[in-house]
Amino acid sequence: TQWLSTVHNNNSSNNGFLRLFSITGTQAAPVFNTGGIVNVGGAWAKSGPTGPQLGTNTGLALNDDRILQSTFRGGTLWAGNNAFLPAVTPTTCVAQVVSINPSNSTVLENIRTFGDNNTMQAYPSITVNSNNDIFFGYSTFRNTAYVTSTISYRRNNGQGFFFYYFKGGE
Repeated sequence: TQWLSTVHNNNSSNNGFLRLFSITGTQAAPVFNTGGIVNVGGAWAKSGPTGPQLGTNTGLALNDDRILQSTFRGGTLWAGNNAFLPAVTPTTCVAQVVSINPSNSTVLENIRTFGDNNTMQAYPSITVNSNNDIFFGYSTFRNTAYVTSTISYRRNNGQGFFFYYFKGGE
């Protein structure tokens, strides 16, 4: 089974929703299936401000809230997208990563990075190892630096997040 996801509704009664799909069957005869709608928690806007950058008032495009990447590991589907906050008149963007049990369309975890008017994160990418340790990268936009690649890592044992920033372009 190949799992797919998309943003279904970014703001319905202050909640955001993803829609699941799957492809089953054989290579010669694939079958496309519509799956469940998943309530992932707090709402977000479809688009919002541009990302700040050192030395200019011209922000960098953060585009929209489409699912950018997903990973399926050990029965869990992980999906990442940009979430513009607050859901009405957004002032920031955060990287959002959601883990879903696709067999019953329930959220196991919703992880959002921190963002404010001066620091934003976007374009998440995630990988998960066989121990369910998660490792995700995203771009960080700040008015005090150029765009930076950022990596966050968390062990499955719940021992917090570790952040690593890589020097941005000059």
